[in-house]
Amino acid sequence: QSEFEHVQDLAPGWGRVHLTGELQSIVRTSDQPVAYGGVPYTFGYGGNKQHLMLEGGWEDQYILPGGVTATPYLAARLDATRLQTTTTPINGQFDNNLLSLTPIAAMDVRWPLMAKNGFDTHLLEPVAQLVYRGSSTTSVGIVNYDAQSFVFDSSNLFTYNHFSGIDRQDTGLQANIGGHYLGNFANGSWIDFVAGQSFHLAGTNAFGISDAAQTGTSTGLGTPLSYTVASVRGGLPNGLTGAGKIQLDPNKFRVTRAGAGVAFAPGNGFSTGADYTFIAA
Repeated sequence: QSEFEHVQDLAPGWGRVHLTGELQSIVRTSDQPVAYGGVPYTFGYGGNKQHLMLEGGWEDQYILPGGVTATPYLAARLDATRLQTTTTPINGQFDNNLLSLTPIAAMDVRWPLMAKNGFDTHLLEPVAQLVYRGSSTTSVGIVNYDAQSFVFDSSNLFTYNHFSGIDRQDTGLQANIGGHYLGNFANGSWIDFVAGQSFHLAGTNAFGISDAAQTGTSTGLGTPLSYTVASVRGGLPNGLTGAGKIQLDPNKFRVTRAGAGVAFAPGNGFSTGADYTFIAA
């Protein structure tokens, strides 16, 4: 597997160009089936697979009246995949080829508001994103080998493609809405809070389509109204830090996933910490 990434700043006022690419080549001698609770899952198929992904995009940031920042993004993604299976036919055949081109358009709008009280600083930033990926092909790798794990939380809320690898991709029209608060205080303590939600507005919802590895199932993004996600981090000047995350199902008003952790590092070479994770049945 090989990959590259390059960001080129253009002349002032012309934005920048972002180029990414990845080439994946996998050879398996046999299928990789696993059963959990008597339910079979297949994480890989015997045979050869090559997948090339190239994406090129342009973006620029504009400062609007009142300090609102608007960042448009225009891009295109090319996927070329060849799969030759020796043990299990995929889509009824042993040889599969896919060539897919996905146009991408997005707009990121933020309104950073800052306030100071002595040496205390507060940053409040509402965020709204509108993302369109003009393809209904979510399994661009034909089979899914590198996008099998996904947890929807505040760290990937504001992103144009939620999947962890190139074998799957977001599709359709989507809006990500939320906010960010950061507070730095005179005594050296700080707190960071992020919360938001995603809305699938039109087109194919990639997270509503599962695959043999069950990616897309119960992620919280497979319905028009996603789960609500939030996180908070903070620290004290004595080296004590803590963090927490939560994922809520707004349709059933229940906690689907949550986590909390604390750590203490006073700076003398000693550190300790503890974490707790809850996942609903």
